Amino acid sequence: MQQRSQVFLRVMPSGEHILLSKSIVPQQFWGSGDSTAPKVAMLSESPLAYRVAFLSDAPDLVRQGVQSGSVVHSFVATVFQRSSSSGWEVSIKKVPNVDSESEFRDLSISADGTKIIYSTANIELGSDGARVDTYVQDASGLSPPELVCPYARASHLRTFGGSLSYSGDVRVFLMSRANNTSGDADVYMTQVGDNTTTPPTQINVAEDGTVSNGRAMSAQVSPGGDYAAFSDVANNLVSIPGAEGIQASQAYL
Repeated sequence: MQQRSQVFLRVMPSGEHILLSKSIVPQQFWGSGDSTAPKVAMLSESPLAYRVAFLSDAPDLVRQGVQSGSVVHSFVATVFQRSSSSGWEVSIKKVPNVDSESEFRDLSISADGTKIIYSTANIELGSDGARVDTYVQDASGLSPPELVCPYARASHLRTFGGSLSYSGDVRVFLMSRANNTSGDADVYMTQVGDNTTTPPTQINVAEDGTVSNGRAMSAQVSPGGDYAAFSDVANNLVSIPGAEGIQASQAYL
């Protein structure tokens, strides 16, 4: 049987391992696909409760709504410590696809466990490639997905690699550059209440407003939404000796 990657939650300090990508098929323990990219949030300390978002192409983690094959779906597992007995309760929900043609590309969760942010790829631009949009949604799956950057979609720009502040009000993500075929991207921020039809705020800029001459690789917003850490292959964002010789990705705050 082919070995598949699985998602576990390890609880410290006890060191317990809780399998989250468990198959619902009788007599089959593991999910029959690859489960990856877990992101965890704590819901409560007493009793202990966590919420874990992850990606998987396994068709047997929930009872309905997952097609077979290699299509990647998004799942949210809620994990509660039993108060009356030892052990844990695990409940898994599949995040509904935005549309029938989309596939999940990445996924993250707010620190309070109430919101998820993800990007989906949709092959609808023909020779121009796949459209990649970023959405925010209630982690319970009860609310419809909210497009993070309508400006990007209207401008045919890809958004991906999203991150959320503690309650999900501040969203940081990568957005591709216009008229760029190499996939280069920059880091941007939006927050609830912004005008979504105008360009979002770019983050990977120098103090004088000079934009990055490299390309952003990843980004993460702080829980309070006041800071963003990101990696970028740029040599013009800070004034330090030897900065002009930077060729590899560097971390910035």
